[in-house]
Amino acid sequence: MTDLYLPGAGIVAIPSGHAGNPCGDIRPFSLDDSRIEGSASTRSFIAFPDDPQAGTLLAPQHPITYERMKAYEFDNNATLREPWN
Repeated sequence: MTDLYLPGAGIVAIPSGHAGNPCGDIRPFSLDDSRIEGSASTRSFIAFPDDPQAGTLLAPQHPITYERMKAYEFDNNATLREPWN
């Protein structure tokens, strides 16, 4: 999402919980005696060095709300409404 957002694209959705400045390059590990397994990030990707809020949570500029969906005659009892029309 950051690849689209940084050049200027707007985001229409619900917050994904994805941090704008995520961690990555996961390395698995296992403790020999207890055989406990886990993983740890070994790298941090900083896409928003000057915007701590976007670095923590990349929120959409146009969130999808029930009020907005109601304007499009959304049926809150339906999972999908005629996606083929």
